[in-house]
Amino acid sequence: MLTAWIMITLSKQYVKTNKYYYVVTAIAIYAIIFGIRYGVGADFFAYLHEFESMVKYGETLTKTEPGYELLERIAAFTGSSTFYFALVAFLQLFFVVLGFKEKKFIYPTLFFTFIFMATWLNYGNGLRQVLASCIWTFSIKYIIERKPIIHYLFVAIAVTLHYSAWVLIIFYPIIRFSSNWFKKPFIQIALVILSLVIGNINVIQEVIQQSETLIVLLGYDNYLTTYDNMIKSEVTLGAGFLIGLLIKLVVISYSEKVKKFVNSDYYNILYSLYVVGVIIGYAFIGSQVISRINWYFNICSFGIVAFTLYYFKISMQKIPFIALGSLVILTFAAIIYKAAVNTALFVFNWQDQFFALKTFMDM
Repeated sequence: MLTAWIMITLSKQYVKTNKYYYVVTAIAIYAIIFGIRYGVGADFFAYLHEFESMVKYGETLTKTEPGYELLERIAAFTGSSTFYFALVAFLQLFFVVLGFKEKKFIYPTLFFTFIFMATWLNYGNGLRQVLASCIWTFSIKYIIERKPIIHYLFVAIAVTLHYSAWVLIIFYPIIRFSSNWFKKPFIQIALVILSLVIGNINVIQEVIQQSETLIVLLGYDNYLTTYDNMIKSEVTLGAGFLIGLLIKLVVISYSEKVKKFVNSDYYNILYSLYVVGVIIGYAFIGSQVISRINWYFNICSFGIVAFTLYYFKISMQKIPFIALGSLVILTFAAIIYKAAVNTALFVFNWQDQFFALKTFMDM
């Protein structure tokens, strides 16, 4: 809560003064706070042990991408896991937020949705691919500016962080052909409903089996060891699921009005990717493999919600503004309510004795 307030306050100063160091400071504060976490995110211990191996032996326990290994080596000079996690957290948020610099008015709302939609939890879970996704999101600006060399340079950097990013090379011609893939909200809602239906008829196993070669090429072959690793055994369709669905339906319903308000090709592209991500996410709701691939589509979903929320505020639509804002806060409440079982419980690294997984991981 305090972190959110500080970030929003600093971003408001940027809007007033146009001095970008306020935004950089806000991101740095978030990065420091997230750098001193312990056990937050399902993959926390895996990354921690890899980094500790780099510090002690000069190499990681398992082979990783060269770009990310370089980051680990840089951080290893300090010997501090806090610096390591903070560095990655800073780079993630910096790249994705930098893409919105031309629409500086959105930064306070952007930080609000980032914190209260608990996007930080996903960012802290898949460090490598999230960082690759954030860099890819920023590189979209160079597609708009018709600078393919710079765009593909950033894509190449993303590939060195997570090999799955090679699939992003196909998007330049697709986006150049059209930056606005979805124009009618009712068609989008129909597609979302269809994806929910597909998600309930269990087509995942067949698709995964037919796509095994592609999955290996994307670097997700570790998910192919067992069926349970490919697909979650259970998907809880509780309050959190319904809140998320309502947020998406509100955003889609007002999408055309928000697009006209924002008047940005960059936003249109991100929104198009967002809708694709929503459809894929629901159609393959139980698949861990697909959810990882889907990060390239929905890594900036909090930004799409932020623009919709800001539009309601500026257009004086109090009821939609309160409704969407409440849903965002309820998202945070629902995640924190189950924090102890979903790895969202924030424990500082000097409180490691309070984290239940420590004993197991230290065996």
